[in-house]
Amino acid sequence: MKKGFFFLLRIFISFSLFFILLKFVNLNQFIQVLKEANRGILLLIILLNLIIVPFISYRWQIILSSQKLFVRLLSLIRLTFIGMFFNNFLPTAAGGDLIKGCYLVKGSDSRKIDLGASVLFDRIVGTISIIIMGLIATLLYYKKLSLQAILFIFLLSIFTLFLILFLRNEKIAKTFSRLLRFHKYKTLDTQSRRIYERFHRYAHSQGMLAKSIGISFITQIFSILMNYLIIISLGGKVSPFILFVYIPLIWVFSLFPSINGLGIREGAYVYFFKGIIGKETAFALSILVLALIFLNGIIGGIIHLTMGGKVKINQES
Repeated sequence: MKKGFFFLLRIFISFSLFFILLKFVNLNQFIQVLKEANRGILLLIILLNLIIVPFISYRWQIILSSQKLFVRLLSLIRLTFIGMFFNNFLPTAAGGDLIKGCYLVKGSDSRKIDLGASVLFDRIVGTISIIIMGLIATLLYYKKLSLQAILFIFLLSIFTLFLILFLRNEKIAKTFSRLLRFHKYKTLDTQSRRIYERFHRYAHSQGMLAKSIGISFITQIFSILMNYLIIISLGGKVSPFILFVYIPLIWVFSLFPSINGLGIREGAYVYFFKGIIGKETAFALSILVLALIFLNGIIGGIIHLTMGGKVKINQES
């Protein structure tokens, strides 16, 4: 009952925000902006969008390999697309991670926690790297940014620093656990300890961290380039550097409770870009990004129907 209520609440939040946006923009101008979009550039954007998926999957493979868990890259690409499909029906823009994790865990009778933790740690690595990129861009470009954007980035950076310390320092983790009073709930305390042990092990794998963060930077540069090309295709003009600040913020906002970030993500695009390219072009940008998300979801749905999510995992002791 409670789960159903919160799911309906997320749907309500997503569609309410989306319809508020429709009232906020001039729909005739918005449609005209879309009609005049450069189709050649849009085709290039679709290609870039598809290229990103193997990079994301390769990062996940690196994380798994660091713990002697070996999965074929094609299998992880398949699971990544399937996760993108389920993102469209589950809370937040990371909801499909749960489905990816379930399929991966089914591939092994042992080390299920290691496999499940790899999905979460992959998401953590992506989050940390995009916030680092946003912080660097903010430090280099702060004179051109609004005070709100600078504050958001620095708050996220403080959170990221705490997260890194939490994962790498057991004393901090134990203190935090006591504050949350996990010890009062034996099952929760045991499970949280086991999961933390895996995260702690991942966080101390220096070679894996360097490679996975490097791959993350590549995927995020591709993603930001896609956003830049969409703006160009719509006839807008923007400094590429400002995208390295605003896109990480938009990505973080999309993790708030909603259905795949719907409504929140589009509202964030309009909020951050309306003063640069106009609210109609900003809304068109958000809709084209949404179309790419749906495209990945459609591909994932086809893969799920035709091939399923079963994977083979090879382990080394």
